[in-house]
Amino acid sequence: MGEHRNLIPKPSLENPKGFFENVQFRTINDRILKDSSYEVKSWNASMPKLHLNASNRLHLQHLVARYSHLYQDWGWKDPRTCLTLKFWIEELNHLNLSSKVRILYIFRSPVKVAYSMFHRGNADLKTSIKIWALYNRLAMDCIDLKKVSCCYMNFDDLCSNTNKTIKRIFKFLKRDYDETDLQYFIDSKLNHGSSASIKTLTLPKQLQTQVTLIEKELQRRALL
Repeated sequence: MGEHRNLIPKPSLENPKGFFENVQFRTINDRILKDSSYEVKSWNASMPKLHLNASNRLHLQHLVARYSHLYQDWGWKDPRTCLTLKFWIEELNHLNLSSKVRILYIFRSPVKVAYSMFHRGNADLKTSIKIWALYNRLAMDCIDLKKVSCCYMNFDDLCSNTNKTIKRIFKFLKRDYDETDLQYFIDSKLNHGSSASIKTLTLPKQLQTQVTLIEKELQRRALL
């Protein structure tokens, strides 16, 4: 995940264990999106066509090359990667690292995400649902197009059936699993949000159908 000093945001009441998002990777994602006329904090559910200019490509290449040199096993977590994933995969391919790429796709229910965004004052519930759909649809389409090795996992399973789920992750990553390393890290109390169904929200029929289909497809892939 990178050096501890680069992990943001810091632990808070919302997530006392921390968020483990690497500011170096987030900065590049933000630059790509901003240079494509998209502001993440605008909470706009409409996505313009993204492009990767020469400067951002160089920063991306240098960061990937640096981490590949420093660490045998490394990765990053940043939800914005759902939007920029194709650029990362393309550059990893150019650096002959595609065979080592493993995507661990942790998804949450659209309702939990929407209520979380709503309570933080980011967006109303309808817009939050649209953003959830945008991020997941773009990410899945890219993974399918680029044929990247991916393990889909429901965050609820990680909290409610931790040991089995963690074993599945380590098997996917082809690494040995020692449960003593992780038994104190996963805390089911961190699984915030409403347990309500998408059907309980008042949404346009087309949007509700779209979100339901995406969620069902994520759940289907998590069973593979």
